[in-house]
Amino acid sequence: MALVQKILLLSLTTTLVSSCQNIRVRATDGSIVIGRSMEFEQIPGREARTYYISEPAGTSYTMAGLPNCAAHMTFSSKYKIGRLMVDFDGVILNSTMGGISSAGMSGSALYFTTCAKFPPKDTVMGDKCPNAIPQTNVVLWVLANYGSVSELNEDLKKKGDFTAFPYVWDQGDLGLESIPVHFAFHDADGKSIVLEYTKHGRKVYPNTVGVMTNSPEYSWHMDNLRNYPQVRRKDWPGFKWTYNSMKYKQQPFWSGTGLSGIPGDYSSPSRFIKAAAQVTNITPPKNADQAVVQAFHLMNAADIPLGIIEGPHGPGGFTWWSTVHDVTRRCAYLRGYRNLAVKRVCLDNTSDEEEERFLVDDGDFDGGIVKLN
Repeated sequence: MALVQKILLLSLTTTLVSSCQNIRVRATDGSIVIGRSMEFEQIPGREARTYYISEPAGTSYTMAGLPNCAAHMTFSSKYKIGRLMVDFDGVILNSTMGGISSAGMSGSALYFTTCAKFPPKDTVMGDKCPNAIPQTNVVLWVLANYGSVSELNEDLKKKGDFTAFPYVWDQGDLGLESIPVHFAFHDADGKSIVLEYTKHGRKVYPNTVGVMTNSPEYSWHMDNLRNYPQVRRKDWPGFKWTYNSMKYKQQPFWSGTGLSGIPGDYSSPSRFIKAAAQVTNITPPKNADQAVVQAFHLMNAADIPLGIIEGPHGPGGFTWWSTVHDVTRRCAYLRGYRNLAVKRVCLDNTSDEEEERFLVDDGDFDGGIVKLN
């Protein structure tokens, strides 16, 4: 890679994927859907596309080579997988951004700038060699190997046992020296966890609120919820006071006052609060179809239009795509930025023999419009 191009890419690391969001919606019939968005900057001179790639159970994966290991780590998937992969200039990147498995597991990698810390690749040696994966493939590993969050949790409890859950090392991607991410996992029973690697080591949190955004740590976001005790679905009755023994009241002429005070900016802490307020206060949908619709409307509230944020080289991060994974029916619903149509890929309908690729956004504006006349 040319030096000038590499310097440009390195300068984008603080804003490149700064606004991802992940939410969980549960229907009253028990159906679970997971919404997720990804925000990138436009990178001058590079063509970028996102594919949803379906791979059959039994697919073999080989991890990148390591300086102190004689052989590459390899593994095969127990389950069929559908995963989101970014293509730059015709080359699929290492990172699995998110996906779903035929077991009903959903996983997402979300940017975690300044907080993520993974050990360098030269720390992998000896017994770690056959049990080490880069952070860019943690989502892939989980989708390939676990049928539930409970199974995953059992292995994550075995700290230091890398035959249970692999040693995770720091791999570059997109010409960058490191990709700082943390992870959100959900299963078909609605159980959810957040997995983070920081200077304090590996941390696992039960994701009870069903929301994740970006930096800082999940525990900080949960503490920040304490600042919003007033949030509720029902409107507040109005402002009351007493003057000269007379009681007064100013009642709003509008609705929505129960959500007064929730932030509306695009920062990670604000998006977490807004998403948590919405997810916990919506009327539960009745079934999976309604949950998918509800999830897309919730994701719309976090949608970042191109140009609303200024980056160091022009327009900043914007919403490349939003996805909703129906983990109950093992289907992915995909919507891009330019083609607004929602596309569906169900794992039951993909090949059991070979990989299939589906373009998330073909850029065809007309293709996303239903013409009524």
